[in-house]
Amino acid sequence: MYQKILVAIDLSKDTDKVIKAAMALADSAAEKLHFVHVVEPISAAYSMDIYVANVSELQTEASKFASERLEALGAQWQLPSGATHSVLGTPAAEIRALTGTGVSGWFRGQFSETPFDYLQIVDEYQARLPYLFRNPWSERAATFAFWKASINGDDQLRQR
Repeated sequence: MYQKILVAIDLSKDTDKVIKAAMALADSAAEKLHFVHVVEPISAAYSMDIYVANVSELQTEASKFASERLEALGAQWQLPSGATHSVLGTPAAEIRALTGTGVSGWFRGQFSETPFDYLQIVDEYQARLPYLFRNPWSERAATFAFWKASINGDDQLRQR
């Protein structure tokens, strides 16, 4: 269903849960996954006097730790080379940059998708039924088509 899945990881104790969920979405195909961890600037994360600590050194250590941990996770989950990304910045902006779209780009992409064909799904559902039970306005067929589109449709925004 998906060609690539960008998995945002915070390196917390819940990281494995997030990766397992992503693997399920990827049908256990690790080559579809990309892990990203965004290291926030220390000066933004902590309010400290600049003379108390060498902020640059702390930032370098934090970035190095994140990169090493992310590479280890990539190896553990057998991701291909180049599928882990440890970047410095604000999470929302960096993740959007990695996807190649911003919010408006995502909306444009969603609205440019061909609308899901509910009638085709209703017809498929009806074809499974004995002739006497076929009803093009069946509530059950319509519900089936709605859920199939909601879960599998490429135009996910329109489905909501």
